[in-house]
Amino acid sequence: METAKSSSSPSSLVNTKKPTLTPKAKIYQKFGNKACYKTEEIQEESSQNGCPGLVIPQKGPSLFRCSLELPEFSVVSEPCKKKKEAEQSAALMALQKLGIDSLESCLTESDAEEELVSRLSHIFSSEFQSSHHPLSSHLKAVYFREGELSGSIPVSVLIGCDPKLSNLCRSIDARIESNPFLSIPVVMRAAVKLSELLVMSEEDLWIRRKYPFPSNAIPVLDNQQSDLTQGSLTEAVYIPFSLDKDVSSINMNLSLKGYYLDVIAAELGVVDASKVLISRTIGKTSSESRLYFSALETHNLNSDSEFICAIEQPDFDSSFNIRASYLLGQHVYDNAILASVGYTWRGAELFNEDVSLRTYFRMLIGRMPDGLFKISRDALLTADLPGVFTGKTNWRGSLPKDLLCSFCRHHRLSEPVFNVLCNTKSDQDLPGSCRHLSDERSSSVYISKPGGVLATVSPNQVETESFSCEIKVVSKNHNLLLQRSPVDTFTKQGDAVQDASLKVLNFLKFYFKQPNMPLEELSSLGAKYNIDCHFTCFLKEFSLCQLMHKVQQPRNLLGGHKSNFNHINRFNGLTSMENKRLSLQGTACGSLPSNGYIVSISYGVFLVSEGKEILEILEKNDDFEFEIGTGAVISCIEAAILRMTAGQSVCFLTDMPQTEMVMAASVD
Repeated sequence: METAKSSSSPSSLVNTKKPTLTPKAKIYQKFGNKACYKTEEIQEESSQNGCPGLVIPQKGPSLFRCSLELPEFSVVSEPCKKKKEAEQSAALMALQKLGIDSLESCLTESDAEEELVSRLSHIFSSEFQSSHHPLSSHLKAVYFREGELSGSIPVSVLIGCDPKLSNLCRSIDARIESNPFLSIPVVMRAAVKLSELLVMSEEDLWIRRKYPFPSNAIPVLDNQQSDLTQGSLTEAVYIPFSLDKDVSSINMNLSLKGYYLDVIAAELGVVDASKVLISRTIGKTSSESRLYFSALETHNLNSDSEFICAIEQPDFDSSFNIRASYLLGQHVYDNAILASVGYTWRGAELFNEDVSLRTYFRMLIGRMPDGLFKISRDALLTADLPGVFTGKTNWRGSLPKDLLCSFCRHHRLSEPVFNVLCNTKSDQDLPGSCRHLSDERSSSVYISKPGGVLATVSPNQVETESFSCEIKVVSKNHNLLLQRSPVDTFTKQGDAVQDASLKVLNFLKFYFKQPNMPLEELSSLGAKYNIDCHFTCFLKEFSLCQLMHKVQQPRNLLGGHKSNFNHINRFNGLTSMENKRLSLQGTACGSLPSNGYIVSISYGVFLVSEGKEILEILEKNDDFEFEIGTGAVISCIEAAILRMTAGQSVCFLTDMPQTEMVMAASVD
């Protein structure tokens, strides 16, 4: 029987037509599991009946109404005939409230430019001030700025806080997808066309109304300090561009009169907020965490071409901030601050919450393929990404497919493409016995889309079938980065998708441990997992990973021990129990566990200084389950468990993991 193959072009450019996403799918891309749909059935009453003059209330057809709750706001749909229609209606209403509904993929550049001018005009209108849009709160707050800056809003705020504005900029210049700060000259050009309404400064990168808002459009805030959600002092993380300086924690006093971005500007050592660039939100879905960093001096250049040249060609030897760039996935210059503060859809008050060093290091770990799994298990120091998938029943933590989709989103890649192939046992004697589910001649229904697949077998089909899965990981520019061949077969379609996703994750995991490996080794690693890696596009896409790896070799992010990314197993196995100072306690009861067993353990990981009795707890879990033999935990844990029975306990010493992992796990 021939192995099933899906047709693919030798070119590294994926030309497949991108499917249109439904409103609900777009909401999932942005909010994931944070979006909560609640649908209720309602009845319409009808007074119509067969007896003229006699009014008898009767039940009408059943309708459905959906309530969609998002981290920042909620919407309720109009009554719909079908449950799914109500959910899509609620999702569409949420997209409209976010301001990202009207942007069509077929919008021409000239149309987008007109829409951009119209959007700017609306943002600076008096009517916009009565909305609950975060930008409305910004426009009110800038009137507390002193002197000539009163009423001036930084261009980076407009781009960072209005998705519709930034989407229009991407339609005008495709390069903005990979570098959002190229939106600045686009917005400035649009502002020039509104000279009767707006005044702008190309040198200082701010825009304001030519004439002040009417007095009734901007309410007076008597006490700004009372409008802070978490008190005046906010913890943030300072990320210097100089590798000779450590990442540190700072406290910002947001109770000072004025605009909170001016406080951040002072911490960065720049003149005012107009010199501060704001990133997109990073971290968890409901977070307001953003990177704030100073604008390049080259922004003072007069022409757009000089501006673009300066921002697209960083000088890695001067102010390029490698650590902040890796965290964001885009170029960051000069010193940066990671803070969770800003105006949201939730209310007019200034939202703020602490961002600790632990949060920063967890964000770094979350960008690693195995780090996402460790975080999902809440076991950074003990859990490890399994090497095999034995089924959903035995799996613990986030599933491989979800992990791969999250990884692609964190690294600003397109959603991975999953293609499921169906192999029919009864057709073995016929040519082409393995059928691709997207083949029009097949009686099976097939849907292939970024982020997921659905494939169902027709009801009258009784043959025994097996499934395999092909995966393509593609950049935002539709360049093919890697392709996993559909080799392994499973009786369940879902298992085929999960196993293939796990293979891709493990390939990426080992690459991230040693991103500077020779191409021969990278090719050999790909062959091990049946992955064809398109080196040029792949290495370009993960170039920041290579830079981060280089700066971690001579010194740690905290200036401590050398980080050891090259060592695949960060903890040594217990090949010699004496070397690990094993201390086994308790009476043996029952048989020893073996491969395939699901075991439950309670554990504690402590940081021990040699020669000291005081222990500092790093990680603790009272009920941790995993499957023996899959590599779901670090090797020394599994080696110890294989020598124990129920009721026994063990204590041993092991090598210290990389310091970033310790900082991400520690409470303080």
